[in-house]
Amino acid sequence: MNERARSEIAQVRITRDELQLLGGFIGQETLVFSPAIRLLEQGGLNLEPLVTHQIQLKELPAAIEELRAGRATKVEVVGFA
Repeated sequence: MNERARSEIAQVRITRDELQLLGGFIGQETLVFSPAIRLLEQGGLNLEPLVTHQIQLKELPAAIEELRAGRATKVEVVGFA
């Protein structure tokens, strides 16, 4: 992450065009991101329970609807047939 990078946008554009700004803060890389990756690599986190659906690629449109409706949490594409 480039801590010196800067981006500017005029507030009037956000208000006038009713823009929504989305983002995330991952914290200082060495304090948050790197330890999380290490936990994943070492098997310290079991993320399997988060996967609610495993689908073929052709089932993706229906799976997206399940996500939008709140009936799925994490969808994993396991086949491309």
